[in-house]
Amino acid sequence: MMEENIVLVMTAENDLERGIATTSLEDAGIGYALKDFGAGNLMRLVAGGSIYGCQIYVNEEDLDQARDVIISVLGEGVLNRN
Repeated sequence: MMEENIVLVMTAENDLERGIATTSLEDAGIGYALKDFGAGNLMRLVAGGSIYGCQIYVNEEDLDQARDVIISVLGEGVLNRN
């Protein structure tokens, strides 16, 4: 992601949600950045998965489209956790 104006689009509670959301964003051509909680990044590298959640960020200009994409695959409830 090249832009400086990134905003939180959702907080994924587990790897399954993260994978569904990020794959759907990629399919829609929307760039994203992840921020893991706790030792989540290290756990993902060492063990292949994390018990910690992570936040998914997108460029501010893509926020509405990203929300629509995520709602279409995971439902509106996941956006209300932020």
